[in-house]
Amino acid sequence: INWEKLLGNLKEKRIEKQNELKLIEAKIIAGINVHKIINQLREEEDKKILEGLQSKTVLEPLINITNRYNKLKIVEDELIVSDDFNNFSLRDLSTGAKEQIMLALRIGFTSKLLKKNTLFLILDDAFQHSDWDRREILINNLKDIAEFGWQVIYLTMDDHILGLFDRIGEKYLKNEYKRIIINN
Repeated sequence: INWEKLLGNLKEKRIEKQNELKLIEAKIIAGINVHKIINQLREEEDKKILEGLQSKTVLEPLINITNRYNKLKIVEDELIVSDDFNNFSLRDLSTGAKEQIMLALRIGFTSKLLKKNTLFLILDDAFQHSDWDRREILINNLKDIAEFGWQVIYLTMDDHILGLFDRIGEKYLKNEYKRIIINN
């Protein structure tokens, strides 16, 4: 190959590699910027969550549903619930207590987002692990939500829970309560 052609080919190859380098640099810079924006959004969301955990709108369902816990906070990425005397890590609580707290958080944060608007809840044996005495309290809380305008759909295979829903639904919700049984 002659020198002029060789130098021309090297020049083309150098331009090609410079363009590849610019593209890689652009991708790195874009990735860094996207990462910064995502971190900023995450920090803003974390701040909103922390504020929400302290708000009356989120704490009220917690107090009503659990009849025990009245404070929430996050410590080192762990949710801590408190009563008047102690702090508890969510992971250390019984399954029933966890379910009650998670239900309260769903209701509280949804209420905070929607303000006066209502939505619906679909629960699949959400109270199955709760104590029998607590089940009635939980169903009464759902009744209160339904009276406020929320639609509640509760799926269960538990005859005790079904009986509680029948008794409370028929007594308080009259024509608004519907029971559907599906047999296989």
